[in-house]
Amino acid sequence: MGVTVKDCLNLPAFEGAEVVAGKGGLGNTVSTCSVLEMADTNVFKESYFGDNELIITAFASVKDDVGAQCKIIKSLNEIGTAGLVLYYVGVVVKKINHKMIAIADGLDFPIIIIGLDIGYSEVISQVLESVFVSKRQENQFSGVVLQKFAELSDSKRNYKQLLRIINEQIPCTLILCDGYLEFIEAWYEEGMESLNIKDLVSQVQKQGYSERVNQHIIELPNGQVCRIYLKKIRRSNIPSMYLMFLSPKSIEDYNMNQAIQVINSANEIWDLDMSLNNSSLLLRAILNNDAYEISKITSILQIKPEKWSTFWYVGFDEDGFGEKNPLNTQRLVKLVKGFLKDQRRVALIDYLDNAAVAIISTKFVNENIDELAETFTSILGENGICARVVSFNIATIFDIHRQYQMIKDNWKYLTNIYPLKEVLNLFQVQFTKQCIEIITAGQVQINKELEILDLLYEDKGILGDEFIHTLEVYLLDSDSNTAMAADLLHVHNNTVKYRIRKIKEKLGEKIFELPASFYLYRVAALNRIINKRLK
Repeated sequence: MGVTVKDCLNLPAFEGAEVVAGKGGLGNTVSTCSVLEMADTNVFKESYFGDNELIITAFASVKDDVGAQCKIIKSLNEIGTAGLVLYYVGVVVKKINHKMIAIADGLDFPIIIIGLDIGYSEVISQVLESVFVSKRQENQFSGVVLQKFAELSDSKRNYKQLLRIINEQIPCTLILCDGYLEFIEAWYEEGMESLNIKDLVSQVQKQGYSERVNQHIIELPNGQVCRIYLKKIRRSNIPSMYLMFLSPKSIEDYNMNQAIQVINSANEIWDLDMSLNNSSLLLRAILNNDAYEISKITSILQIKPEKWSTFWYVGFDEDGFGEKNPLNTQRLVKLVKGFLKDQRRVALIDYLDNAAVAIISTKFVNENIDELAETFTSILGENGICARVVSFNIATIFDIHRQYQMIKDNWKYLTNIYPLKEVLNLFQVQFTKQCIEIITAGQVQINKELEILDLLYEDKGILGDEFIHTLEVYLLDSDSNTAMAADLLHVHNNTVKYRIRKIKEKLGEKIFELPASFYLYRVAALNRIINKRLK
């Protein structure tokens, strides 16, 4: 709301001040403060005083004219002033007349008597400073911009989107350049998309850039006259940049400085310079399925997408090391980069949404992509990082965005179903998605899927929970290998064989053969997810 008359009363200059009339107007907004020492009320109509001004006077020119005093109160109220601070009562105006008090009360127009030892300048400076501070607080938008930017997914968190959000606070065309005024990114106001950035920069350079005089007036090809403001973005240990503001209207320096602060803060938090790398831009374009950007960047890089064979998604365990820690995500990316470099693989690598992603080139025909991923997981273990790799062959890069989204959306449940598998494949991701669709369908559907497990609890001699746990480990963790299941369960191999035989007796001899085995596999996965949710 800003500063009110009541707020002004709390300033040091108003200590001991008394509100003698118009207390109903103490909530009036104060935008400025000025002095009145004239009797001619006609000047008010000529806009010498404006809305929300707090007026200071001693009524020296009308000290003995109550009628004129009352007329001034009425006129000041009509033009929207906030209130009146009356000085030297008892010295200049001997006594405030009851008629003026009655008029001010009726209009809810505050009249404040201030002490004899307070000068005009003290009140004016303190009121104006309070108004200035309030306006700055009202215009403080950097936190809002950073919050909106943080809410974007990593694939969309780049300079262009940051400029778009800044534009919501400063409606103008924003152009980001490097230290040599070479174009980096821009967000254009409607109708400005065809601007020639090089021409704009050239005009600024001809006028002579100075940090003390950073406003330039230029004429656009369409005849529109605009102001250009150029602000330097100083950054520690990395090259500086420039932010250009283009608008037909003036822009407050305070707001532009906030925009610079936002860009610096965003860079420190998210390392946006990484998004300037063409390889990173290409990977993000693929994950966003932006065909135009893919075509443009592959042309710049002179690479052939058909040579990419494998996609990796390297994500942290749900409860593992590095969960939601950007520093650990960057460490993960460095490990991926270092490993693939050692393997002499050409790859597009980036970090997105707390995971490392990579599109890897073919090394030789019919290679085993799982072996490459398994070798990498051993490096993860050596570095104490609890993470998994989803690895699959690429049919076309235009499918990757859908597959990436499916992995990201189902990651938590994927790691619930397969807690021991370090390398996962796309079929397991698709299977997880099907399981989640059943769970989201509701309890009736869940009960229908899991009702077969009730048969394992029928006989008192059979421990249902023990047999269901064996079923989960045997199918989901051991790929139906009894010896492996025995190791994981810490029991003898014959014990696992016995339990499997008992499960067949209850559920049917063909239960571990297709197509029944797929149904049982899904039941085991659903049961594991639900039990994990309940813990």
